[in-house]
Amino acid sequence: MSDESGRFSGEPEDGDAGAGRNQVFAGPIEKSIFVQGNMYGESWGESGGKTEEGEVSQAWSIPLPDQRFTGRQVEIVQLGIALEVTGRACLFGMGGVGKTQLAYAYADAGHKSGKYQVGAVIRAEEPETLLSDMQYLGQALGVSISAEIDTEIQIRLLQDALAKTDGWLLILDNVKKPSLARKLLPLHRGHVIITSRWTRGWEEIASPFDLRVFTRDVSVEYLTKVTHDTDEDAANRIAEALGDLPLALAQAAAQIQILSIGLGGYLDRLTREAADLFRSDLEGVLVSYDKVVATTWKLAVAELRTDHPGAAKIAELCAFLASEEIPDEVLLVGNFEENKGAKSEDTKEPGRQKISADGPVHEEEASKSTDKKDAQDRLEDDLACLGSRSLLRRDGVTGTSSMHPLLQRAIREDPDTPEEARVGVLLEHLNNLFPVDAAESHARMTCKRIAPHVLALVARTEKFPGFRLATRAELADKTAFYFHAMGRYEEAFPLFDKALACRYQDCFSLRHCRAWTLNGRGYYQEAFAEFQQILAEQNEAFGAEHPATLQTSHGLAWTLNAMGRHEEAASLFGRVLLSREKVLGQNDPSTFRSQQGLAMAYDNLGRRVEAREMFAQVLAGRERVLGPEHPDTLASRQNLALVHNDLGRYQTASEMFAQVLTGRERALGPDHPSCLASLHGLAVTLRNLGELDEAFTLFHKVLAGREEAFGPDHPGVLSARHGLAWTLGKLGRHEEAKTSLQFLLVDADRVLGPDHPDTLWIRHGLAVTLRNLGELDEAFSLFHKVLAGRERVCGPDHPGVLSSRHGLAWTLGELGDHLQACEMFAQVREDRERILGREHPDTLRSRYGLAWMFGELGDYFQAREMFAQVCEDRGRVLGPDHPDTKETEESLLWARDRTRRRLPWPRRRKHKNTDSSGNLLEADNREDPDDGPDNPPV
Repeated sequence: MSDESGRFSGEPEDGDAGAGRNQVFAGPIEKSIFVQGNMYGESWGESGGKTEEGEVSQAWSIPLPDQRFTGRQVEIVQLGIALEVTGRACLFGMGGVGKTQLAYAYADAGHKSGKYQVGAVIRAEEPETLLSDMQYLGQALGVSISAEIDTEIQIRLLQDALAKTDGWLLILDNVKKPSLARKLLPLHRGHVIITSRWTRGWEEIASPFDLRVFTRDVSVEYLTKVTHDTDEDAANRIAEALGDLPLALAQAAAQIQILSIGLGGYLDRLTREAADLFRSDLEGVLVSYDKVVATTWKLAVAELRTDHPGAAKIAELCAFLASEEIPDEVLLVGNFEENKGAKSEDTKEPGRQKISADGPVHEEEASKSTDKKDAQDRLEDDLACLGSRSLLRRDGVTGTSSMHPLLQRAIREDPDTPEEARVGVLLEHLNNLFPVDAAESHARMTCKRIAPHVLALVARTEKFPGFRLATRAELADKTAFYFHAMGRYEEAFPLFDKALACRYQDCFSLRHCRAWTLNGRGYYQEAFAEFQQILAEQNEAFGAEHPATLQTSHGLAWTLNAMGRHEEAASLFGRVLLSREKVLGQNDPSTFRSQQGLAMAYDNLGRRVEAREMFAQVLAGRERVLGPEHPDTLASRQNLALVHNDLGRYQTASEMFAQVLTGRERALGPDHPSCLASLHGLAVTLRNLGELDEAFTLFHKVLAGREEAFGPDHPGVLSARHGLAWTLGKLGRHEEAKTSLQFLLVDADRVLGPDHPDTLWIRHGLAVTLRNLGELDEAFSLFHKVLAGRERVCGPDHPGVLSSRHGLAWTLGELGDHLQACEMFAQVREDRERILGREHPDTLRSRYGLAWMFGELGDYFQAREMFAQVCEDRGRVLGPDHPDTKETEESLLWARDRTRRRLPWPRRRKHKNTDSSGNLLEADNREDPDDGPDNPPV
């Protein structure tokens, strides 16, 4: 769309990304209590976050340290001193050094002494755990922190609540970088402990502690104390072999206790296993601390394979998945698959029924139910077994488990692990679990839980080139489509490629989805070429009116529209619409999409009344057929808001954008591209309504979200940067606007091309800014260049062409050619009244400019009469408090004063005559409010 309406190039508002698939909206982030046991699997005590009744304590939810924790007494004292001085401390160091356990130990001591009454852990490594932990802490503090509101607002609410609370301790666990911790840190009262593997930059925000491995005497003390074995020589040699790494020592101690072999017996095993492992070092398999940790874990897994084969199988399955939050339903395959066919067919009696509370149940169905229940029970036992050996961390609240990445690597590298068998079972199981169509709302949470593990598993299959190709392709396709629907195009694209590489049978559908993902990434030329190639093959294979061929034609039309080739897009959309109405009917969702696409093209061509009528028609049809909350219906309401904005109905557009934004945030979260598009549209309408500060804040938010999601060169990022630059100009900060627009124009020329309608809008904005800075010759030349480009690309009656003619008229007036400026304003006013209507805000701008030029020519009475009419119309259309209305009122007062006193018409000075805050120094310093179109580029 050639305006800054909130729909930006690359966002398929209603793009059908795959055969039979609608645009997908995911559910809100899962809310879960974040309190969990520690990595060693022991239960909590009275200060560990549970009451005697076993309920979660709302005030204290920091787990107890490992019961074997020792050797950090000096660090605990130093940590307490640092917190008293600065209130903030960061424990950083390598994985396995015991950072989190030290924080838990300090917290436990502080809680028991009465120093801290409120304590919580916020797991900061992943956005989902971060948000859910903040929400739970908010509940404990009596603050409702909804997942539907912006993350920054959630953080602020939590900080405000902590600022009113005494005696609290917050652990920010596993923070990736200091920049994230800086955002999360509460500003007042209380203490914060940060744990991180990041080693630099903590000095600015916290007292840094570089946590190292144990000293040798502490290692020996730990081993002898935990194992109740006084053989200090064996303990010393074990500690030396394990590099004094606390995590490795904890694994060794757990094995010694479970196997009852003593320090000497474990040392013998460790020596034998280490020798084999060190030989594998020649191939570069494991090095340094990975090696010593793998040695201890290898012993544990070998013991499991003998005594607990079910638990060993679960551990092996976990090794090929993501390390965090492995759902129970993914691991159930480990037990349930073994029982298939276990019951002899001879023991079954077909037709027999059992009676349940809900009526008769066939014995076969009852048997399946019993098998599943038995499998779940066995899984619980196996997980408990793994937890007792410190091989797994279990979160019973969310039904997930986590395994240390070093343990995963050790199991995968173990030659006794049946890698191909485990990968094959997981592929089939995850493919069965992953929903076929992620567009269904009930499937989103399942997709969210499973998708990270699909990514990890697909990566593991790379070493098996011809392995289960059909299953791999199908699973990659479904997961890619989920990521595409969530706006995570960079993750979706390689998965589509992987599916295609497996020669998946539905290649047309896959290639179609891949082309839509190219659009989502802003790669329009590549998407255009892909759609063209697919269309040629489908025309030959199926014919022009086959639904699959029409779907590709629709994608090609959408891409043309994004490329600024609106006439071609409208023509193709129109042909596809006629074919879909004939083949599929008027009420088919695909028909609605083509009708919507045609309306978008009309709007881009300046045929806004037609676009509004068509958007309204599509919205009514979708509400009737799909329901008011369907994603396609929300897209129609968004597009109708866009055209209301184009038609100058800013208040209506603002209310509609806010309504759509609420619905989309509820479904997707605030960072989804569709939500950012609605937020962008809201920012535009707020600016048009004169609420500049709020609009400026929203544009900043959109820009940050799009840069994070798409990178710096995405058309949506260019659109948000343009919105910020326009708003800077409205705020009178013209030098900043000029610099922003100059850099933006370079990027737009490179990314979109110099003749793209969006690039022409940016060049127009730079011309307006140059005029406002008094650089009139440069502005005049640039306006001429933009006008010629727009007339060539858009046609003579396009609103953008009229806007450039309007800007050129103002510049002529500033250069002193008032007569020619007056004639040009009169022509622009006439054309805008014919095309947009007499009371459209753009028309009012031209009427205002014409009145001003009459004043410049000395016709004060005519100027006064015209100002009075514009003032009345602006008050009715924009409201009495809108800046444009206020400006017209002042101009009317000047005109009346000049007609009474016959004084010279005031010379217009430039906006650069402002104070340090950017405010105008004198009332008659005002510039033309037409700083550009209501709808600059996207």
